[in-house]
Amino acid sequence: MKSLVLYTSVYGSTKQYAQWIAEELGADLADIGSFDMKQADRYDTVIIGTYVRVQKLVIADYLKKVWGHLQDKKVILFSVSKTPVQSEATFKNYTKSIPEKIRAGLTYFPLEGRFNFETLADKDKTMMKVGQKMTRLFMGKEMAEEMVRNCDDVRKENISPILRELRQPS
Repeated sequence: MKSLVLYTSVYGSTKQYAQWIAEELGADLADIGSFDMKQADRYDTVIIGTYVRVQKLVIADYLKKVWGHLQDKKVILFSVSKTPVQSEATFKNYTKSIPEKIRAGLTYFPLEGRFNFETLADKDKTMMKVGQKMTRLFMGKEMAEEMVRNCDDVRKENISPILRELRQPS
């Protein structure tokens, strides 16, 4: 079984997970921005990694566009976010981002992310500050402060459920 790990990453967490998965599986690795989807025919399994921005899996529009190339393959989707993986918000972000037809054809894994406010690009800092103000108004000061709390929960062991899924007999 030939596998491909595709990813999109801005601050490095998704790329790190993609690299670890590719290493563990002996899979090919590619950034979505440089991968020609016509090459997907060479693979039985495609693992796709994305980050979450403003409560949306940023890969959503791309996935809709290329689903015809992927729908007959084993597809794993993972997202990386600061939002706790077991939270209702994580599930909502996934279901509102990815159409039901596509969700039915893949297996999804949310993974813990990394966040450092100081390393954000200016546009992302601005977006976070606006979001924080809105959160403070509607959900309170504590929730608003949590939004910009730094964390680093990127760990290699977080990919274990994905590897188990991929190593199961079909």
